[in-house]
Amino acid sequence: FETDENLSNNYAELVKKFDVPVGHLMFQLATLFTYHHELGHLIQKSPNLSLWLTEQTVDTSKDEFSIERHILELDADLNAAHSICFHLIEYLKKLDPKDRTQENLQKILSIGVASIFSYFLLYFKDEKSIYFKEHTHPHPLVRISYIVDCVIRVAEINLPPGFKIDLGNTLREGFIISDTFFRNVLNSTLVDDFGKHFLAESKNIEEYVNELLGVAEGMPNLVKNRHKA
Repeated sequence: FETDENLSNNYAELVKKFDVPVGHLMFQLATLFTYHHELGHLIQKSPNLSLWLTEQTVDTSKDEFSIERHILELDADLNAAHSICFHLIEYLKKLDPKDRTQENLQKILSIGVASIFSYFLLYFKDEKSIYFKEHTHPHPLVRISYIVDCVIRVAEINLPPGFKIDLGNTLREGFIISDTFFRNVLNSTLVDDFGKHFLAESKNIEEYVNELLGVAEGMPNLVKNRHKA
């Protein structure tokens, strides 16, 4: 955000109003996401907890696929997304009234998306083609898709009337921030590679997420279903 011309031009005025450097905020968001994700697994009280569920996804190619495992991860992700969204909204509320604009909210949400997306991709040493009914965790692009959708929906419910968040723009800006970090710090084009997969597979991603959500309705131990009760 300090050295890249594009990010500096677009975000400098906003991030200097934060109470911590934006890099610290992004690290904080990734850490909080991890905490609320793992808390979700504890709330689920799933028998799979005895298997020591782990976020390490790079060595699961030989593990047997279970749609229940994917749904448990989706549910824990959504629990974390809810909490992260309220944390982001708090950053909007901390701004002076004149700065509490839809544009600044959009930027804050994009920073949050970039934080979570970068966190997921750090587990991958190189590009991993998108998959659906494989491995123990859904593919990062599947996860970031429903996480961002959840963040946007929660934000829209809890914002003043008249605010309208652009989902596509939030995703696009989140990708740009993550890509800048990976290129400048890690000398990697991983984000750009994943972005191309996302555009090509968006319809399949949507269909698979809907399938997971449909099956999830019959699993009473999930966080989202416990809240309903």
